[in-house]
Amino acid sequence: MKKLLCLALALMMAFACVSALADDSDLQKAYDEEMHLARYIVNRGPAWEYNGLMDYEHYWFQVAWAQDKKSNKVEDMENAQEIVDTLKAKREALVQVIDDPESVVWEIWGENMPQAANASEYVYEQTFDEAGFKPFLVPYMLEDQSAVKGNAIVIAGGGFNQRCHDYESYPVALDLNRLGYNAFILQRRVAPSETIDCSLDLQRAVRWLKANAEAKGIGAIDKLWTIGFSGGGMTIMNQLNTCYGDITPDAVYPDYVCDEIDSINSDYAVAAIFYGVVTPYDSENPNMPKFYVCGGSIDNKVPPKNYLEFYQTALDKGWAAELYIAYNVHHGFATNGVRAFSDVGYTSALQNIVLLENFLDIEFGYKAATFDSEWHYK
Repeated sequence: MKKLLCLALALMMAFACVSALADDSDLQKAYDEEMHLARYIVNRGPAWEYNGLMDYEHYWFQVAWAQDKKSNKVEDMENAQEIVDTLKAKREALVQVIDDPESVVWEIWGENMPQAANASEYVYEQTFDEAGFKPFLVPYMLEDQSAVKGNAIVIAGGGFNQRCHDYESYPVALDLNRLGYNAFILQRRVAPSETIDCSLDLQRAVRWLKANAEAKGIGAIDKLWTIGFSGGGMTIMNQLNTCYGDITPDAVYPDYVCDEIDSINSDYAVAAIFYGVVTPYDSENPNMPKFYVCGGSIDNKVPPKNYLEFYQTALDKGWAAELYIAYNVHHGFATNGVRAFSDVGYTSALQNIVLLENFLDIEFGYKAATFDSEWHYK
């Protein structure tokens, strides 16, 4: 009798274990599917109604993707079911406003893309993108291109392993639209791709927009500039140091075969660097853009001394630069001056968008750049 009882208990335990494994397997499939869909959606934001997208994207980036970076195995998560259920609910609540999400992206590389020789061996696990990702632009164009003031390439931060869309791309594009500028969000390569690939993607975006301006109906393409946040700002600075002017990608990857777009000059007028300064910094680039640089006085990722050091370098090199350091402000305030990752409480960085607009208006000739010779106090 005792043997039968032990056998029955063993069978029950085995059945329970099999059931638990089946449950974990089903949950893993559901988790993987939701993360796959999220990676697709957050890169193609304009295809969905904005407010719902922001809610979905905040949750994905700050909860699901944050967890995925630690482990994408549900058995390692205490709240895997909650993440899956919440992601699914927020995804199903999205309002799709454009039938084909692919219509909101402009691919900048063809089949031939400069990359490391071992790129086919990259491991895409716990990464921001999936295998097969290729960089593209997401356009935010004004309706009346005859009145557009210029064109900005927007590079979200996230170091070189993610792209912070929820603060530093889609909201920024709308802010720039309100200022009268077209905005083109660059979905650059991040890890496991090489850091230099971000710079090549930015260079290609500049050339691609110049090459396709007439076909795409882009106004004021001669007034082209870049704006980058944190790692996006560093991407700009690295690009200005390595992939400028007439330099072509085969200088980095000799096996790359250049096309017609690569023959276009990749210089532009202004670089707006938000809390992403690289120091010490030097460059042989003979045609540096004008710099608008801003950061926070208590930034624990890019300290104020970095901004001051770069600004002094710019003065010594003869590069035109404007510097604004916002008092009592941390890293990550984007263009709207909201405290990073909270949406609660504005900071003194709120005025940086006004300063940037004034800087651009002067650079692009919409406001007088100097005092009148007869100017005096009255």
